[in-house]
Amino acid sequence: MAEKLSVYRTSRMKGALRYSLLRLGKLSLGLLALILLSDIIALIMGLTGFSTCEGTGVSANWALTLFLMLVLSCMLAKSGATFLCRFGTSRFTVWLSQIVSLALCMVGFVLGTLLLSLANNYLILALSRHNEHFSILCGYDFAFLPETYLAQSFRQTMGDFPRLLLDCLEVLCLMYLFACCLRRNKWVTLAVVILGPLLLWVLTLAPVFRQAIDLVQYGSEGEIFIQSLQWVNWIQKAWAFFNDHWRLVQGLAALVSLPLSYLCVRSTPRP
Repeated sequence: MAEKLSVYRTSRMKGALRYSLLRLGKLSLGLLALILLSDIIALIMGLTGFSTCEGTGVSANWALTLFLMLVLSCMLAKSGATFLCRFGTSRFTVWLSQIVSLALCMVGFVLGTLLLSLANNYLILALSRHNEHFSILCGYDFAFLPETYLAQSFRQTMGDFPRLLLDCLEVLCLMYLFACCLRRNKWVTLAVVILGPLLLWVLTLAPVFRQAIDLVQYGSEGEIFIQSLQWVNWIQKAWAFFNDHWRLVQGLAALVSLPLSYLCVRSTPRP
């Protein structure tokens, strides 16, 4: 136990984690505070009658999570890594502390958005019983009462929450690699990210569109019908492959991105 504690201290993992967690935690809590402030403003607007306040069900805010993940990853990969290397911290400690602190902050942020959504929706539900400016949108299923709809949305969200956390961690690894590559070579990274899908589209979909135009202009109705069935079959197979294997592809990509991001961090210059 003493050797493990000694290695933990000499690697400066404790200090690196504390630095990254404090830095990321402030921004994460600040964004959660802004979400809370926006909810409070909406409630006040509903109470004063200036506008309606509607609840849409309990859910975690995935869009804001992705945005914050990208911002924090870029911060850590650039100035955060340089700052830690300045005091003699090893590259491996910098990389590992940033991955762990980023994972902890993003899991905490997802959980925070879920709790804020839960509190906001049930507060709107309580106010809707006494004020017509508050309501719960039950979507297209009018068979649900607001109480039943919120309870079902909460159960569904909690059932999907482990999968959401795993998605968050996997995308986090990819985001961190993207941020490390941006720090290392911004223009090459952007060229690969932008031109890669464009080149894939040109090589695969563009010939199909040209064939479709030629078929419409010069083909018979029977040929058009047969070709349409072939395209529909191809789309169904592609969509089935996407549904069946996307989780596996995302997980493998996340695992591969971890050593690649370490290779990028290892080249961080020491000031």
